[in-house]
Amino acid sequence: MEHSSQTNSEQAARLAHLLSLSYEPMLAWRLDGAIEFWNAGAERLYGFAAREAIGRVSHSLLQTRFPVQFGELRSHLLSNVHWSGELRHICKDGREVIVDSRMQLFGDHTVLEVNRDITWVKALSENQQLLIAELNHRVKNTLASVQAIVHQTLRRAKDPAEFVTSFTGRIQSLSQVHTLLSNRGWQDTDLHTLIRNQLFQGAVDETKINIIGPQVRLSPQVALSVALMLHELGTNAIKYGALSSAAGIVTISWAVKDARIALQWAERGGPAPVVTSRRGFGTALIEKTAQSPGGSARLLIDVSGVVWNIEIPLGQPQSDLAQSSIGGVLGIAHANEVPAAQAGARLSGRRLLVVEDEPLVALDIAAALEDAGAEVAQSGTVREALEIIERSSLDAALLDANLHGQSVDQIAAALTRCRVPFLFVTGYERATLPKAFANAAIIRKPFSWQELIHAAAAMMTRPVEVSSLRK
Repeated sequence: MEHSSQTNSEQAARLAHLLSLSYEPMLAWRLDGAIEFWNAGAERLYGFAAREAIGRVSHSLLQTRFPVQFGELRSHLLSNVHWSGELRHICKDGREVIVDSRMQLFGDHTVLEVNRDITWVKALSENQQLLIAELNHRVKNTLASVQAIVHQTLRRAKDPAEFVTSFTGRIQSLSQVHTLLSNRGWQDTDLHTLIRNQLFQGAVDETKINIIGPQVRLSPQVALSVALMLHELGTNAIKYGALSSAAGIVTISWAVKDARIALQWAERGGPAPVVTSRRGFGTALIEKTAQSPGGSARLLIDVSGVVWNIEIPLGQPQSDLAQSSIGGVLGIAHANEVPAAQAGARLSGRRLLVVEDEPLVALDIAAALEDAGAEVAQSGTVREALEIIERSSLDAALLDANLHGQSVDQIAAALTRCRVPFLFVTGYERATLPKAFANAAIIRKPFSWQELIHAAAAMMTRPVEVSSLRK
């Protein structure tokens, strides 16, 4: 019997030695949580030496977050001998790790816990979901932009041939800048490169375009905006301006100051400009594209030619406004609850705010609402939207769920305080909406004009006021 006892003791010691050398984090603890064993794998993962861990309560030492209460887990072990699941632990250096845990009850009081670090696996899965959501959003925004190009080009085309030419050119411009950004992993791109990408295509004479300015990197969002403007400017110059004449010259120059780019497009030597009161889609697009991130675009016309002075922020700063704690929104009827015959009539004379950072989409939404008789104020930034809400009497608002990476919580909260009904216009899923407003009405990009008018009309519950929208 003595020999058998000694053999069992040696086997237990050998097993304990092998477990101590395992790379997998292992610990043994009594049912009250007190640690009795702590191997080298646990030291490596958690940063606590065995002398620091043994005798401590495991879930206190590691600040364990259990999927169930500890008492419930202990009862499960007593009834079923083993348990498995995910745990979250805090290491000695403050890092949180997620482990796939396996627990086994030995005897009546000892639990062997074997953990496998799956932090990176969980992070990879979460990143993948974020990437899928962002891709979904980007694709829907692109489709909404294409839809807007169709609507706006069709509204201004004189005949089908003009529509095809204008529409194709704008789609090619959008395609070219997307290809440029995709080849760079959707990272910043150089302004010189972007200009060549948009203007030096086809039969354009490169010697007629002067490019003067320092090297400056543009974020993907800013690059998309600048590309849209360059295409419209270039197209107009080829059709009517300096690039339509043998003596014409276009000079593109810029300077950077205080994280803003001041860009000038100057045409000289071309046909005398024709001044008209009619604003084309290109002019409106340039102005709205610059204004969307908080910039500006001014057109100057004289006998010598056309000059555009455009200013755009290079980066969108995070808002310093306090986060709202408002937890509710005004009730909004579902779009399909409004009969089609009443939808347009409900918008006539109403004052609506459109908050959207995609210039093409903003133009399209505004055009649809204005065609239905509504007055529209537009904004592409949080600060500008809050200023409009403060100074204006509004009947309703349509909000993009994300403005250049900024949350729209403050805008939604301000609208709620003013009792202005609103809905979100977004390419994201509902789960990405501001948490306090997760139950607000949604219209998803891309959408038809009919869907938009119905959704906007569904918000109209207040009587029309006579006062006009203050600018």
